[in-house]
Amino acid sequence: MNASLTILGSNSALPAHGRHPSAQLLIIGKNHILIDCGEGTQFQFNKYRLSKMKVSHIFISHLHGDHVFGLPGFLTSLILLSRTEPIIIIGPVGIKRMMEQIFEATSAHFTYEIDFIETDTEKSSIILDNENFTVENIPLKHKIPCNGYLFREKPRQKNIRPEIIEKYGLNPVQIISLKNNEKIQMDKGELTPEEALYIKHTPKSYAYCSDTSYLPGLSELIQDIDLLYHEATYLKDFTIKAAERGHSTASQAAQLAKDANVKKLLIGHPSSKYADVQPLVDESLEIFSNTEFAFEGKTFEL
Repeated sequence: MNASLTILGSNSALPAHGRHPSAQLLIIGKNHILIDCGEGTQFQFNKYRLSKMKVSHIFISHLHGDHVFGLPGFLTSLILLSRTEPIIIIGPVGIKRMMEQIFEATSAHFTYEIDFIETDTEKSSIILDNENFTVENIPLKHKIPCNGYLFREKPRQKNIRPEIIEKYGLNPVQIISLKNNEKIQMDKGELTPEEALYIKHTPKSYAYCSDTSYLPGLSELIQDIDLLYHEATYLKDFTIKAAERGHSTASQAAQLAKDANVKKLLIGHPSSKYADVQPLVDESLEIFSNTEFAFEGKTFEL
C-alpha cells in the first residue's frame, strides 16, 4: 500500500511570501485525507491537480482561522461538484457547531452526509480505526484546544515465500493455513509460518504536530515513526516568545525528532517575519540531520 504526503499550505497565520496557511493531503492506499484546511486550500488542490472529490476524511487540529477558514468553501464546492459520498470531519469540540452555523447562515443544501467526530484534546486515544489505518490524537499545547494526529497503517497479511511453495508443492488449503498463522503437517515433519512467510510491506506512520509549544513528552508517543511534521514558527532567538504564543522553534522541533528517533522531520508554519526559511532548516539540521522544509507542492513518500 502506498503512502504519501503532499503539502498544500505551510505558512503560519498570515499568507505571505508565496506561502499559504496550513493544509496537507495524506494518501494511504485509496484513502485521501485532508489535514487542516486554511484559506486557499481548494485553490491549491486545483494548482497541483489533486482531486477534491476523493477526500474521505478531514482532520482539523484546532479552530484558529489559518487552520480552518478554508473548510466552508471546500465543503460547499463539493456540493457544486455533485458529491454524494459521505465525508468524515474530525476536530476539537466546537468544529461541528462552527460548521453547522455557517451552513445555516449560508443556506447550504448538501448532496452528501457529513459525520463529525469531536476529540478530547486533553488525552491521547484512538479516534479512528478502519480497515487500512488507525488515527490517534496527540494532545498539544496552544492558545486554544489543539491536537495533532498520529496515522498508522495497519499491518498487512504476510506473503508466502515462492520457493517454499515450489519446494513442498503446497496446495491452496495449505497456503491459507500458513497465512492464518497455522502450522501444517508435511511428510517429514511440520512446516511453520515462521519458515514460510515474510513481510512484503512494512506499515508506514505519520505524525502531524501543529500548533504547539515544545512538549518533550511527545517523543514517547511518536517513537520510531517514519515521518514527523512539526511546526517551527521561530528561530531559537525567540524561544521565550514562542512559548508565550504557544509555538515552537526549529531547534525544539529537531530535538523532539531526535528524541523520538523518527526517520524524517518536516518543519513548517514559519512566522511571516521569515521570507527565507533556510535559517530555520539550518537550525534544525544542527540537531537532526534528516530535516526538510514542508515546501508547498512537494510530495513526500512515507
